[in-house]
Amino acid sequence: MSKNSGKVGVMMAGIGIAVTVIGIVTALVEPEIRCHLNLPSESCPPEVEGKTTPTPISPEPSSEPTARSSEPTARSSEPLPPPDIGPDPLANTEPPPFPDIGPDPLANTEPPPFPDIGPDPLANTDRLPELLLRRQGELREGDEVFEEDDSLYDVHSFDGQAGQQITINLESRDFDTYLIIYDPEGKLLEDNDNATFDETNSSIALTLPSSGEYAIIANGRGRSDRGNYILTVCNNSGSDFCY
Repeated sequence: MSKNSGKVGVMMAGIGIAVTVIGIVTALVEPEIRCHLNLPSESCPPEVEGKTTPTPISPEPSSEPTARSSEPTARSSEPLPPPDIGPDPLANTEPPPFPDIGPDPLANTEPPPFPDIGPDPLANTDRLPELLLRRQGELREGDEVFEEDDSLYDVHSFDGQAGQQITINLESRDFDTYLIIYDPEGKLLEDNDNATFDETNSSIALTLPSSGEYAIIANGRGRSDRGNYILTVCNNSGSDFCY
């Protein structure tokens, strides 16, 4: 017996064993497959409660269109009721009452009374101030000197009447002025440094006590005051200003 013959015999024996195994597996598995595919089989177990049977595949729908009725569907001819949106906010057409703002400020067309500013100084021309004296001078070296403070001064004079109301003004842009007036007997009547708190000019208003020649001193406030000035004397005659 040759080696090839031995090999063929072994191979045939192996094939026989494989076929036998396949037959046994097929006999065991075939009933289960048929049961899952819902095919008739004597070995299928009864249905267990709670489990559902697979739904069979439905046949494909027909491709032919379904016949429709040519008659239209009847609709109700009654309209739908409007929705309830509450009362109409514009139903009451009466406007709201006009607010009370008090009396009309323009109802009284009468103009307010003109403010009282006193008598017109130009109404009576007899009371216009009369210029009694006007001098332009200069304080400089060589003028008279007050011994008390070594300040320079000039002397000017005018004739006055008893009871006469006068105003004397001494103005300068160069220095701080100082004004003095003496009566006809050489007695000091008044002096003034500043006419107001916010200026350096001087002014005196008075009623002359007697008739005669009055002396006016145009002076500087200190020893270094120098420069030009203007001196005026006015007869007020009851007026309150002088020019």
